[in-house]
Amino acid sequence: MSFQAANNPPGGVWQQNVSNSTEGFGCEDTNSTLCMAGTSVHAYRDQEVLYIFMGLNTTAFGASLCVMLLIIGGFPLRKRFFIWMLAQAICWAMGCMTAAFAFGAVLVTPIKDEARVRVAVVVAFLLGAWLLSFLVISLLDTLRFFIWLGRKLWNWKVGRRAVACCCVCARPGDHVV
Repeated sequence: MSFQAANNPPGGVWQQNVSNSTEGFGCEDTNSTLCMAGTSVHAYRDQEVLYIFMGLNTTAFGASLCVMLLIIGGFPLRKRFFIWMLAQAICWAMGCMTAAFAFGAVLVTPIKDEARVRVAVVVAFLLGAWLLSFLVISLLDTLRFFIWLGRKLWNWKVGRRAVACCCVCARPGDHVV
């Protein structure tokens, strides 16, 4: 999805070179003297929103590649650390895709209507709900990971101390340090 959105951005691309002195749709509204064929229409009309969209889209694409790398890269997915990394990468990919969708919806809504304000309100609600869900899930997952890590380190430290106290306390098969 993010690959396609990068190659065919919302609003499309200019099909031919258009100067702002000719009858080009939207090119007359820009400060540029030439709207280049193959470039995004919104790169000339709504740059800030397009840059946010492309940044989120690129981050979603990168996070998706990280997820695939973790899955097929031979990482031991039975280990909690790699499961935690995988869950975080999936959350980031989904979050950035959600935000990119929202900014794409804003990009294709007409600027001169009050429809853009309505779309922006819906998008703000969507992003707020997603951000809250993302933060709660990510925080709980990270907390669960650190609890597991703390227990693992505590058991290692306590077990090591018990083995090292003396040969009398050592269980059969333990190696005394």
